Amino acid sequence: MANNNIPPSQSPPASVSDVSTEDPRQGNSGLLNGRIERLEQRSSHTMAQLTDLARVCSRRFQQLDEDIRALLGSNTSALVRGQLNLQADLYSRLGAQSDRIDDMEQMISTQLDRLERQTNNDWEAARKRHGQLTEDVELQRRQSQTQMALVDRLLLHFQNLWQSRSSSEVAAFTQRLEELEKAQEQSKRDLQSTRDAVAILEATVKVKDKQVEQLEKEMKELQVRLEEEETDP
Repeated sequence: MANNNIPPSQSPPASVSDVSTEDPRQGNSGLLNGRIERLEQRSSHTMAQLTDLARVCSRRFQQLDEDIRALLGSNTSALVRGQLNLQADLYSRLGAQSDRIDDMEQMISTQLDRLERQTNNDWEAARKRHGQLTEDVELQRRQSQTQMALVDRLLLHFQNLWQSRSSSEVAAFTQRLEELEKAQEQSKRDLQSTRDAVAILEATVKVKDKQVEQLEKEMKELQVRLEEEETDP
């Protein structure tokens, strides 16, 4: 009989580094898209391995069929009946394995589709939110600069008034200065709130990264199970 050893599985192709040179706000989106591309590459590689296994099994069955036909041409001994039973058993195993391969392929495809849709939705919302937060921060910064410049002018004017000893005007500008200082403190608090919102958004992105890593782990475990079934007698 012909040599029916199954060729060893090849390791998956090395992943490509996802270094983005685009807008920094789109950096995390590029990383997630890169992870999705690597998952698709690994899935395609796994499907290619399963296809190769099916082809090898088909060649083995074809050779076995030819050997059985040759034996039938000479005699109908117990060995021939055993070969026939073995062939039927192997065909049954191949059918069951083919069904499992189809199920696993469908499961991987479904998981990738769901992850891609969820990632696209999350990043679209994050992109809009990040743009709005960036505009808010810039607005707060400009307002703070404007208020600081106004405070400087009022301080200079206050010094001039103090020198002229106009007590009523000094009191009025002192009150105005205190109000502006309070407004400046409120502006700082608003700016801090906006920065906190940005931090929350970044934490959400990290959670999505962990979900992608979990899916990669599950796919690795699935590939290990497939390799174990390939080597199972």
